[in-house]
Amino acid sequence: MSEKTVVKTKGEVLRDYVTERLEIGKDFWTPYQEIWRGIREEYIGQLNESKEEWQGNFIIPTVKKIVRNLSSMYIEMLLSKGAESFDLEPGEESDKQNAENLRLKIIYDLRTLEIERKILPIIQNFVLYGYAVAYVPWRHSVEKMRTGKNTVKEVVTFDSPDLECADIFNLYSDPTCKDMSSWKIYIKTDVPIQYLKQKEKEKVFFNVNELKSSVSEGVDVVDLMEYHGLVPKKLIEGQMDDLTEADPFEDDYIQAIIVVANNDVVIRATSYPYWCNNIFVAFVNDHSADEIAGIGVGEDIRTLAPMLTNLYNKLTDCVNLVTNPAYELVVNRYLGRGQTLLTRPGRIFPVKELNSIREIDTTTQASSLQLIPQLISMINGIIEEVTGATPQIMPTGNRKDVHSTATGLAMMTERSMQPINSKVKFYLEPAFRKILEIIYRHNIQYFKRANAVRILGGKKARELNLSELTRADIMLKGNPDFIPTGISGFMERQIEIRNLLDFMKIGANAMIPAMEKDLMGNEQPIYGEDGKPAMKPFVNLTEIVRRIAELFKFKDIEKLIPEEETPKLPQPQRQNPQGQSAISNSRLGMQARPTPVLPAGGNFLSRTGGQVPQ
Repeated sequence: MSEKTVVKTKGEVLRDYVTERLEIGKDFWTPYQEIWRGIREEYIGQLNESKEEWQGNFIIPTVKKIVRNLSSMYIEMLLSKGAESFDLEPGEESDKQNAENLRLKIIYDLRTLEIERKILPIIQNFVLYGYAVAYVPWRHSVEKMRTGKNTVKEVVTFDSPDLECADIFNLYSDPTCKDMSSWKIYIKTDVPIQYLKQKEKEKVFFNVNELKSSVSEGVDVVDLMEYHGLVPKKLIEGQMDDLTEADPFEDDYIQAIIVVANNDVVIRATSYPYWCNNIFVAFVNDHSADEIAGIGVGEDIRTLAPMLTNLYNKLTDCVNLVTNPAYELVVNRYLGRGQTLLTRPGRIFPVKELNSIREIDTTTQASSLQLIPQLISMINGIIEEVTGATPQIMPTGNRKDVHSTATGLAMMTERSMQPINSKVKFYLEPAFRKILEIIYRHNIQYFKRANAVRILGGKKARELNLSELTRADIMLKGNPDFIPTGISGFMERQIEIRNLLDFMKIGANAMIPAMEKDLMGNEQPIYGEDGKPAMKPFVNLTEIVRRIAELFKFKDIEKLIPEEETPKLPQPQRQNPQGQSAISNSRLGMQARPTPVLPAGGNFLSRTGGQVPQ
């Protein structure tokens, strides 16, 4: 008998196409996810149920402490100036003005999506698991709101790029691709059918009613497989019930989104709605060149953290044994008709004979009270070295962890910050740059117009004489370069500020005599009340302070630093009644003397001994 060839519908081909890639992704990512689940349990902390009541049974949150502190430091370095922690270089000379408008627009977008709050879980996954994925869609939200007593209108509540932390336990990507540019499948569980029906009205989904056969009675949620990647073009054209066959050698492939509900029904099949072709950005921590996922602090100290918890519990047990002594009793000699009373601090024991009760020796436990803290300190030191969370940058550092001088402490802190600086610069900044590029692509695709004062600020809008900012005002002819300035700008700015402060100290000690001009235009030294020449700094300290204020990006610098006043030239004064000039005391140091009065005829005296006629 000859075998019959079964031709499938487009919906069935797409379903199988997505399912096959999901299996490939699961085979690769499931081992990583199992490790991450174990790390997550250690992060939360699990009590040991086999412990007895008198034993210490608590969890030292070492992993939690390190993740929280490192995450806050990474965000502080990456977003040192909040939403303004990046620069934009235009692709062409003619793009300068629009490039500034685009920069201000992206700053507004980052503030609108609350970049600090949205990026925090991404950084925490990056630190804890060594792997995190950011999801950067354009979100357009419309809600019905009451605008009057009897009026309800649809109001746009959000129309801007958004940022989400993808659930890495439900995200599967192509294991042969390291930068998320190939296919990805995002599993979304317990999605309400009501939501699908609403999106069906908006022409996002279709065939939602076909899910009735795959949904149990009383269940109003479904699971979705959202596929992002290349698919044969002919599979998303026409109707899903058309018969077709896939041919990888002949088909044309395009970027698309395929959504399969309950592993059965295709409810979305469309070309990719975003011009950027990829809205996923991977944050990968410590990893080799051939690794897709990195290593986080959870795996770094997976064996050290339980050991530290065990040592603290042992220390608690030793303290309990030493401070609460136990006793060994002889049963047949204890109680009954007591002839002798043996007393212990806080206790009275009636016994029949002497030596019927003996205190257990806890000398060994007491001696451990010195060794266990040393072991704890040693394990803590190893954890600090492995994770980079040294005492100089942690809030738990004590006096012995810091240098006695400010200069020494600054040097220790700078060396301690080097691993953090490297990770921010080489791991976090490249991923943040990709997020900025995606936001730019979203803007030139979806942005239409907005109030110019709201986006640019009142001063900038007045300078450009704009009342509305449109897409044409942010379009660039060339591709812009986004430069994160978190760590790079932070370090460069700190170095320049430090150099300026050092130079100001040197300049403050470099003094020269203060000079002023006399009536003849000659510069003469100024003398103080003590008769000594007055001195002034050789360096322009006002300019140094102004540059430091600019590096700090203070607002209204002119209010902090007043304008330097222009010295007024001395004005000649009238003669006094005695015939002496008010400036007769020459700055040249000549002795003051009366000025000769000229005769009425106006004859001048010669310089060679002429006399005034009597």
